[in-house]
Amino acid sequence: MKNPHYMYAQAFRSYKNLAAQGHPEAQRLLGMMYENGQGVPKNYLEASRWYEKAASAGDMGGVVRLGLLHANGRGIPKNFVEGCKLFLIAKDMGYPNAQALLDQLTPKMTAEEVAEANALAEEWAPAAQE
Repeated sequence: MKNPHYMYAQAFRSYKNLAAQGHPEAQRLLGMMYENGQGVPKNYLEASRWYEKAASAGDMGGVVRLGLLHANGRGIPKNFVEGCKLFLIAKDMGYPNAQALLDQLTPKMTAEEVAEANALAEEWAPAAQE
């Protein structure tokens, strides 16, 4: 069996090349590598940048992962409105656990914040569809 560090480094290079070419799945996977410190030092801010690229291209996993970073304040300022917006978008995209994520987050929010998240979610469209 190959050394896991070698395998992560190899995967990182592949994902980085594909992500730079605009492949949303590779962008999300690269974000996950940064978030989890797999083959690279753990870096939530860099993870959020790659998740943002994937989400902007309509990648449901990127939307969810970015929402979790916002909702939990991991590496970026905690932002319940942004997290809720992203979970609402994921729900519209068909993510099966989106409602559970919303059920955990919305009790921490004011009615005004929930309304703002709903309005922002309705305005959102992936970059490819704009």
